[in-house]
Amino acid sequence: MIHIWPLILYGAAALAVVAGMLSVSAVLGQRHREGATDEPYESGIAATGSTQVRFNAKFYLMAMFVCSTEPEIPAALPAVSLIGKFGLATITAMLFWLGIAPSAIINLLAAAFG
Repeated sequence: MIHIWPLILYGAAALAVVAGMLSVSAVLGQRHREGATDEPYESGIAATGSTQVRFNAKFYLMAMFVCSTEPEIPAALPAVSLIGKFGLATITAMLFWLGIAPSAIINLLAAAFG
């Protein structure tokens, strides 16, 4: 039978830490209501305009582009270390995956600027 008590103990400890942190911050936290409490702080520069800014859809497409290109290299590096162990299968899988990624990037760029 699988011993699950370490997982239960870990979960209980995590919940105890969260409850303790929330309790201590509620007791020791600052309580004040001044005029500037709810205003955004911009490194000493007075805030201008509203914080509710509507972004263009191209902004989100470029964010998707960045998110799709970021994980390529860190995910490919471990595969390179496995070439000696698994040989051609590793190279084939890595090249297949790296071949799909540029097509997604091209599709995103076409949607953003096309």
